[in-house]
Amino acid sequence: MVGTILPIGYGDRQHNKFAPAVFLHCLGYVLGGTAFGTFLGAAGAVLQRISGVNRGDSSVPFIAAIACLSLGARELRLCRVPYPQSTWQVPIGWRRMPLFLMAFLYALVLGTGVATRITASSFIIASLWVLLQGDALLGAIIGAAFGFGRAVAFVIGWRLKTSVSVDRFLELVSASSPTMSVITGLALSGVAGLLIALCIGNR
Repeated sequence: MVGTILPIGYGDRQHNKFAPAVFLHCLGYVLGGTAFGTFLGAAGAVLQRISGVNRGDSSVPFIAAIACLSLGARELRLCRVPYPQSTWQVPIGWRRMPLFLMAFLYALVLGTGVATRITASSFIIASLWVLLQGDALLGAIIGAAFGFGRAVAFVIGWRLKTSVSVDRFLELVSASSPTMSVITGLALSGVAGLLIALCIGNR
């Protein structure tokens, strides 16, 4: 992605040249995440009015607990649990846009988290929780945090400067993927336990 948005390997003297595009790209991530989170929260509020179920009902943490258990087991490779995936990709024609506009639009779309392949079960859980809570403000905060995380990852890639170091960075990320899956699986299982305890305590 770094190589698509900004040329790699220009050295320190050229880094400042792309700083405005980097800023716009990071801003796009945050705005995209915020917009999607706000939409999910608002959609959840509408669903609550239609169904008569509100965030205080015991069914809300129970649904979230089932989702956490299922996706936690998926991350731990205990079972195969499918979840929605998008096969849409950012149009290649966007690369012909002016640099600043391209950098912003790419991130605005990718920042939603759903326009391309979803690789983290935790993103599904966070999205589901926002939907169940029906709180647009909560959704905006969580979405902005997700977009900010993507922006930080992008800046790290940008600062690597050369295609060789980017390749090494990607190899490191790929090598740590199994470990991160185990950590995510255990974390989701722990959250599921807390939510189940909450359900029992509310009875």
